[in-house]
Amino acid sequence: SARCGVPPDRLVVAEVYSHRFFKTYADVTDIDCIHVNDVVYAFELSHSPAEARPVAVLNKLATAHNISGFSHNATVGLPFFISLPPNTTAEELMPILKLSLLRYVKEPDLEAAFPPPP
Repeated sequence: SARCGVPPDRLVVAEVYSHRFFKTYADVTDIDCIHVNDVVYAFELSHSPAEARPVAVLNKLATAHNISGFSHNATVGLPFFISLPPNTTAEELMPILKLSLLRYVKEPDLEAAFPPPP
């Protein structure tokens, strides 16, 4: 926290395994429980947990339905956390998610991808 200039209550430290959160660490977690091969990230929250609840976001890649009629959703990329204020509605959630995802992906230029017919 001191090295990156972020208050400790706005950092979430978590181990990521197979594109998912495997374990989160509390302030009182003994450093010896982190092993050499563990992949540990520190995520900065936009608000402290007293102001907004931290929520884990997994990136899912939806694919077409298979023969049995079920779709397969692969977990890809690095999961992350967002801060949701109390009583966040579904309509308010989508812009928060979109803004958070723009850190990792580029919004497509739909006009370039799908030009209008001549």
